[in-house]
Amino acid sequence: MKKSIPTRTVKTGLFSKIFDVVSGEDLAQWLSKNNYVTQEQGAKRIIESLIEYRFLEFASANTRHKEFFDSAITFYHFQLEHKSLGAANAFKVWISISRPAKQIAADLINKMNILLKQLNKHGNTAAEAEIMKLSEHQLYNDYLEASLELQDVNLKPLQKDEKIAFFMNLYQVMNTHKLLLSKMGAGQQKKSKTSILSSPLDYFSQLLK
Repeated sequence: MKKSIPTRTVKTGLFSKIFDVVSGEDLAQWLSKNNYVTQEQGAKRIIESLIEYRFLEFASANTRHKEFFDSAITFYHFQLEHKSLGAANAFKVWISISRPAKQIAADLINKMNILLKQLNKHGNTAAEAEIMKLSEHQLYNDYLEASLELQDVNLKPLQKDEKIAFFMNLYQVMNTHKLLLSKMGAGQQKKSKTSILSSPLDYFSQLLK
């Protein structure tokens, strides 16, 4: 579906636009044209399932309706195609019930620690070689899978200090991830004098206690 329906840019105000959207009418017509449905109710049911599982979302960032509108003036994003969702954890949609925020952060820290220790197991020279093929590393992919849960993390139960700790930990993990990717991308460039693998993230886990 997302490869067959062209997206567009729509002007929503004097100075505002929404990008990479399709209309409700576009979606309904595509389902009918490709013989997925024979009546309007069928299209509504299919598309509302896509909205529920977040493969589609309303173009307005402030709404999360689950009802589908077969309309030429109601717009949707294909979630994984939207440019603002180019984050590392947007390669798949999280559809399960999320754990408490502190558990998610602790799990990400633990998985990143395990990855860093494994990469650094045989010294910096071997670690540099491993980083070059990072995307093939199972521990790295375990970390990426765990990061999906951040799509639906609930921060409301956290107190102010707990929220600060959560974002401090998340920042450190994400920054380390970014450095790993930068190191991988700089494979043919001059190596830096300091290794990013020399200081794993163990001490950050203390902030979660």
